[in-house]
Amino acid sequence: IGLDRGERHLLYLTLINQKGEIELQKTLNIVEQVRSDKTIDVNYQEKLVQIEGNRSEARKNWQTITNIKELKEGYISNLVHEITKMMVDYNAIIVMENLNSGFKRGRFAVERQIYQKFENMLIEKLNYLVLKDKKPLEPGGVLNAYQLTEKLNKVSDVYQQCGWVFYVPAAYTSKIDPKSGFVNLFRMKGLTNVKSKYDFFMNFNSIKFDLKEDCFVFEFDYDKFGDNSDYNKKWKIYTRGERIIYNTKKRRNETIDITNQLKQIFTEYNFNWESNENLLESIKNIEINDQNIKSYAPFFDVLLRMFKYSLQMRNSKPNSSRSEDDYLLSPVKSQDGLFFVFRDEAKKGKDEQKKWKSNLPVDSDANGAYHIALKGLLLLKERINKNADQVDLKISHEDWFKFVQTKEYAK
Repeated sequence: IGLDRGERHLLYLTLINQKGEIELQKTLNIVEQVRSDKTIDVNYQEKLVQIEGNRSEARKNWQTITNIKELKEGYISNLVHEITKMMVDYNAIIVMENLNSGFKRGRFAVERQIYQKFENMLIEKLNYLVLKDKKPLEPGGVLNAYQLTEKLNKVSDVYQQCGWVFYVPAAYTSKIDPKSGFVNLFRMKGLTNVKSKYDFFMNFNSIKFDLKEDCFVFEFDYDKFGDNSDYNKKWKIYTRGERIIYNTKKRRNETIDITNQLKQIFTEYNFNWESNENLLESIKNIEINDQNIKSYAPFFDVLLRMFKYSLQMRNSKPNSSRSEDDYLLSPVKSQDGLFFVFRDEAKKGKDEQKKWKSNLPVDSDANGAYHIALKGLLLLKERINKNADQVDLKISHEDWFKFVQTKEYAK
């Protein structure tokens, strides 16, 4: 069971099997409660937003503060009950991000900060887990409780594991293509002038226009950029699709078409981009000297920015509740020759039990929970099952990329 704190969800849960297939993915904004013998859905995120109201006024109103505290505790209590029951039903471990306490305090607004308390209550509950529907002597009964975590003085003392609860590195779990395992490893902060941008693109293998896909394709090898942690190394980045970017000058979000922007700049500088030739050869012939460096500054500025945007998989508009304003678009083709897009998965809808039918993540927060669960599967298959006597729970970037890009676990 992978648990992730999302941008649009208080918590998101993804349950996978031993082959890495998704059995269940759901938001934990909504928790089922039994009231008057009826099971109803309660959206705690909406309730928290509603009860917070004006924060300044809330801090002055002790009644409001009390209500928020009670609501949080009620939410966490229901959440812990649902997750612990699922652990027993599916014989599942819990996998969460290994985050420092400062990050836990600072990621969300104070009034909605429930994650750290959730961890405390979950581990405490699992230390002596009693299921109400079990007879006293049955496994899980009051006289034969499950002990799935060790007794701790402070949950903050946990580093990698506490019984059936595992903590994994947070890196490369949300902004990663679930089909190909591609991640953006480029470091481009120091590319501030024409010469540095020119040298950057000289490391590419080719830049071509793909007539069939109607977009530009940047082909490269990560080894040429000094990054040796990736496993596949060689990739092709396609500029297809739209990206949501924040315009700092206009102070608003905008949707841009990367391919059209590149067509315009290549046309303006007389590059024959429609010929399917390697445009990199023409770029190499540009003389970067004092005489023409200023005239080519706009060209390299646009070229670099559009390449950066093409690598941007997650696209979202803050504070928007519309699903079309939060999507992941992969810039690389997977082995089946298709590009992964969340929108396509979300269109498959839900069944009667409100479970997504898709075998791939359906939104950005689901992607994070899915890959956190996969890191747990890596620990089980590659570390615990193979070397139970001396388990190493550290996960390097290279180990992680190999695991998700080769997908040996699915065989």
